[in-house]
Amino acid sequence: RHWLPGMSEIGSEVKKSEKNVSADPHPTEEKGRKAENVFVKYVYIPYISNIDTSAQTFSLRVDYDLFWRATDEDIKKWEGLGLDRSGYEPVGYKPRLVLQNASSMDKCDPVMQENGGMYTIQKVKELGNKQMNFVRMEVRATFIEAFNTDNFPFDTQQLVIPLCLSFQTADVRRFAPISPDGDI
Repeated sequence: RHWLPGMSEIGSEVKKSEKNVSADPHPTEEKGRKAENVFVKYVYIPYISNIDTSAQTFSLRVDYDLFWRATDEDIKKWEGLGLDRSGYEPVGYKPRLVLQNASSMDKCDPVMQENGGMYTIQKVKELGNKQMNFVRMEVRATFIEAFNTDNFPFDTQQLVIPLCLSFQTADVRRFAPISPDGDI
């Protein structure tokens, strides 16, 4: 299994065995159903703050770069916009994140892209130059985490953020990590 730096856990969907994670954005499942992958390429954590060992909480900002299959309808819409693609939104599915241990959520929204819109279509070389929908999701939240302070003041903490897709099960859509060197 290949994990991105600082991305040891993203939730149960990413922990699938390698045989279940495919570079194909919509691999065929054993039962004949197609589960679509939502690829996580980068995770950015600009800051962590307000670490409170007595309340067992921490606050942070984290951005997730997400890619998922662009349908023929998405590609047609994207190409039909010409040079001004600021109004592009995928025709069907748009990821909605659930951060399972968030005690309060200040923000969980798409970030404006270079085209002036929230979504783009990009060719992803790690996926065989397939055209994929892209969004960067910005999260600002306070999270609950059990801190082990037995070795205070020399303790270290693992700050985990279990992440899943809202209203999706792994047989419909699931996270799959992808790294810049093409490992999945």
